[in-house]
Amino acid sequence: MKIIQIVGYKNSGKTTLVNQLLQKSVAYGIRVASIKHHGHGGKPDGYENTDSELHRKSGAIIAGVVGENAFQLTTTDCWELPRLIPIYELFETELLIVEGFKQEDYKKIVLIKNKTDWKLIETLSNICAIVTLLDVKKNIDIPVFRYSEIHKLFHWIMKTV
Repeated sequence: MKIIQIVGYKNSGKTTLVNQLLQKSVAYGIRVASIKHHGHGGKPDGYENTDSELHRKSGAIIAGVVGENAFQLTTTDCWELPRLIPIYELFETELLIVEGFKQEDYKKIVLIKNKTDWKLIETLSNICAIVTLLDVKKNIDIPVFRYSEIHKLFHWIMKTV
């Protein structure tokens, strides 16, 4: 399974880029999956006051609900990305697109929206590409793509990652 992280600061276009890569993957018949880090603090929205959440609060270490092609799990444990990846492998995923999880060490595409975002390049590991709207005047030895070059970026990911 290929794994690529899409990272950047808030409102840098991460979710838009992930959605475009998901759509492009589906168009090429690739079994693609995604996972997003909820970086805003607290629990993700959408499961409070549900029966499965009541199961979890009653002591289940993991609670799930299934219905109409949807499967949702909640757990009492804090799951880090490396523990989640094997779950995605169960679904025969060919490409896993990870949004966020900046400090993990998978191959990263960094989104640079403005000049101050360049400091990300100095703090992150395993950067394999940059996506930006800015003109790149720095001497960079990794590929740089424009936001409008989704097709080119997708093919680069499938070939390189």
